[in-house]
Amino acid sequence: MFKEVGKSTPSNVNHKELYDETPQYVIPKIRSAIPGVIKSIKILFKRGFKLLKASEGVSEEIKMYLDGMGVKKCFSSFYGSDLINMSKSGKDYYSTIFKVLNLNPRNAIIIDDQPRFLEVALQTEANVIRSCISGEFEPQYPFYVRK
Repeated sequence: MFKEVGKSTPSNVNHKELYDETPQYVIPKIRSAIPGVIKSIKILFKRGFKLLKASEGVSEEIKMYLDGMGVKKCFSSFYGSDLINMSKSGKDYYSTIFKVLNLNPRNAIIIDDQPRFLEVALQTEANVIRSCISGEFEPQYPFYVRK
């Protein structure tokens, strides 16, 4: 990393510690939310929706991204593939989360922009909303959000 930016590696640094601490410093500073997402999260939270975050990513990193967005407090649980021990596209991903939460999937709403994840959610009988706000995908489900 240092070499790529033309810097010499500090000699008094524990490389493992630097590697482990870098995400904690960098990730909360990232500003990559799609316009309108932060406002929508805050509105849903204020209206009393119980928000949970499920992601392909690592659960601790998910928390750091949401903290950087200023919405971490809006979420009650974070489910990364590291905690579920399977890919988000795995057929049991959502059903495992619903079992942990003792939640009937019919009472859940999954919002995602990726059809492969929505198809997995539909298999559990959860409700799905397709996010098309990035403009990358066209709506193909009965419920969707657009810009």
